[in-house]
Amino acid sequence: MAIPNELREMAEKAKTGHEAKTTVRTLLAWFGMYRRTSINVYRIRLALTEAGVMTSPDFDETYIDNGVEFLVIPPVPQVSPSDEVSLDDSADVELAQKASISCPVKLADPAHRISRLASANRAPLSIPPDGTVEHAITLMLRYDYSQLPVMQSPTAREAKGLFSWKSLGSRLGIGRQFTRVGDSMDHCPVISFDASLFDAIKIIAEHDCVLVQAADKTICGIVTAYDISEQFQQLAEPFLLLGDIENHIRYLIGKTFTVAELQQA
Repeated sequence: MAIPNELREMAEKAKTGHEAKTTVRTLLAWFGMYRRTSINVYRIRLALTEAGVMTSPDFDETYIDNGVEFLVIPPVPQVSPSDEVSLDDSADVELAQKASISCPVKLADPAHRISRLASANRAPLSIPPDGTVEHAITLMLRYDYSQLPVMQSPTAREAKGLFSWKSLGSRLGIGRQFTRVGDSMDHCPVISFDASLFDAIKIIAEHDCVLVQAADKTICGIVTAYDISEQFQQLAEPFLLLGDIENHIRYLIGKTFTVAELQQA
């Protein structure tokens, strides 16, 4: 497997204790790639293994414009005959785990993770609970948002709720008067950064959006129905285009050749 010069340089930096970082998009470009297809991911993993490095976080499990750091792959522990144990012996579980040897090339994650969405990697615009409704409406009109997370600060680890056109209208419709955002917000669902895209779809179908929580528990993004629609367009469009091409080819063949000619061919 040919290793790009840029990757060799990064591997050398990592092995000499220097910082070695780039973005996923740049890593793909080193190989002349634009997307993380299964074959592209496998080729990059082979090259990383041959260079003796890995990425943190995994380049296939984070957003394409996020940064990754190259780290030296730790050596696989050698197991001597005296270390052989029975897996039935609970006292030696730790040693049994040490003895297990994994494949040097990590398999691609078969699940579509919400962490790969751009919106899941952008800290959302928020408003504090004691903010005014007028201010919240101004922000939503200015940025064309349908909702705002209600948080004490942009780096908070907890969302108090969600202020939206829906939460506002439902209260105005029954004649309630209020000025604080905290008095006109609804429950806001939160999902883990590494959750499946399909888990997010179920929540968004019910609540219109979902907040994304990073590994350090901070709110790192908000995913809406629009974001899901955009992602599914990217996933489904190639297959729909292939179907269109096949139908056109079938039409041209059927109009030009007879059944007998096709059977003879």
